[in-house]
Amino acid sequence: MTFPFPALSLEDEAGPEAVTLLNVTPARPPAPASNKVDAWILTPPGKLTAEQHATLGAITARCPELAATSTLVRQFADMLTHRQGTKLPGWAERAEACDVQELRGFAAGLRKDWAAVTAGLPCPGAQAPSKATSTASR
Repeated sequence: MTFPFPALSLEDEAGPEAVTLLNVTPARPPAPASNKVDAWILTPPGKLTAEQHATLGAITARCPELAATSTLVRQFADMLTHRQGTKLPGWAERAEACDVQELRGFAAGLRKDWAAVTAGLPCPGAQAPSKATSTASR
């Protein structure tokens, strides 16, 4: 018996008892909604469930641009959260060199007003800006 597709032929050069099997890749589970992936990228890795961490890892493994975005976004958030402003120049260089246009544009925007960005970036030992208070009588 021969099917219309050569790869499905039940008979081949080896004779009628030979069977050709297809290499079938199992279907992937449906991808999570993009807003969930966004939230996972913005969530510190230690706060993700094991399933979320594994799913995000599988998604970023299939998409180099998303992997680069995830890495750079997390580095930027970590830099701000832990007051590591001295890491900004290296981060900006990596962002400018990546394949993701939006990250390159963000880094270029930072460079346009670098003095203001670095002046406002928290660094270890720097005091947080205090609220201005008016001493004028009302």
